[in-house]
Amino acid sequence: MSKDSLYSSCRSPEYSRFFKDRYLVEVLEFRKYYPDIKTLNIEYSTLKNFDNEAGQWLIDHPDTELNALKEALGNLDLSEGDMDLPDDNMSKAEIAIRDLPDTIPIHKIGQDQVNKLISIEGRITRIGTKDQKLTNGAFKCQRCGDINFIPQRVPPRFLRRYTLRN
Repeated sequence: MSKDSLYSSCRSPEYSRFFKDRYLVEVLEFRKYYPDIKTLNIEYSTLKNFDNEAGQWLIDHPDTELNALKEALGNLDLSEGDMDLPDDNMSKAEIAIRDLPDTIPIHKIGQDQVNKLISIEGRITRIGTKDQKLTNGAFKCQRCGDINFIPQRVPPRFLRRYTLRN
């Protein structure tokens, strides 16, 4: 078991407490319409105010934290008191996080955002890979082993030095 999944499974009871203490009205409203509506929307600020560390961990490790939130929601026991609720659990419910603190323009998405939970703004017109541009090429001489650094131009053709300076 990885450190992330261990941490996430430890947080599941804490998320159950979050749902009962801070998000009970929203969970009960969601439960009325589940499974017709499959996604519970959670405000990031509410989660962060409940537990600052959980909010930051969610940004840095969204897969494990979203799984812990789904697990907590699926295992949530709302049978306390005189609430008349159906017996079905919400184990297949999804979680969506709303109003993340920093919004990134879509054209600035890059390597720093890989495996992070981000909020983007912009219009998607096409989907493709983001091409990395070579700005300075390093070429190794096959005879002597010298490495030559050659600035590259646009369009992306590799400019190589075929003869050595010495």
